[in-house]
Amino acid sequence: MARTFPLAPDGKMWAAGRKYGKAAKTSLATMTGTTFQHVLELPSGGDTSYPGMVIHGGLLWMSYYSSHEDGKTSIYLAKIKL
Repeated sequence: MARTFPLAPDGKMWAAGRKYGKAAKTSLATMTGTTFQHVLELPSGGDTSYPGMVIHGGLLWMSYYSSHEDGKTSIYLAKIKL
């Protein structure tokens, strides 16, 4: 699932990517060497994926693309408090 794995100051490693279920969604999770924990699903759907992440100032900034709003693919930026 994951494309990038930023490491937070608390030692958590973050993963993001496309999650498949009834519909494809862009998802965020934490992981260790032995666990993978789903954290949240971002507003997304249709053609969605390729997240990019950076941790700065106690926030996880995540870009991704999705076509969930009007069927046209757009780029989104999410600001997530850690």
